Amino acid sequence: MEQSSSPETRPQKVSRTAVLKLLIVIAVVIAIARGSLGTYWAVVVCGAAVGMFLAEHFGNSKSREVLMLLIFPLIVASIATIVPLVGQRAALGDILLWALLGFFVAVAPAAISIVGLSVLSAFVHRVTGIRLLKYEWNRSGSPEHQAGT
Repeated sequence: MEQSSSPETRPQKVSRTAVLKLLIVIAVVIAIARGSLGTYWAVVVCGAAVGMFLAEHFGNSKSREVLMLLIFPLIVASIATIVPLVGQRAALGDILLWALLGFFVAVAPAAISIVGLSVLSAFVHRVTGIRLLKYEWNRSGSPEHQAGT
């Protein structure tokens, strides 16, 4: 006898529209960064966008959502920190040290990027009706959060 899987264990399908919206956000961030922000911030914001996308579509518990929301942008920022060193053929110890420093230093930029993307997405939704990144911060199993209190 075969048991049906619960909604939490069943893999969720990601629509093409959701992936297209994520790619639009990344393209806009890269276009803006070429003019003013700089490469590091563009990489961190793109990592935050992908982390929010993953948390929205594949996060079925709070710990998993936090892992995707913060750890993914931190890893991307860490990689962005060591890329110039790899090109210069630096020693492995230096690369590992800078990767670790890049991971811990990127906590504030990653958090700012996630909050900024949330605000930007809410603003775009209010103006145009299109939701780009729709991560729900109040998503919880408790009835108080669902009732809006």
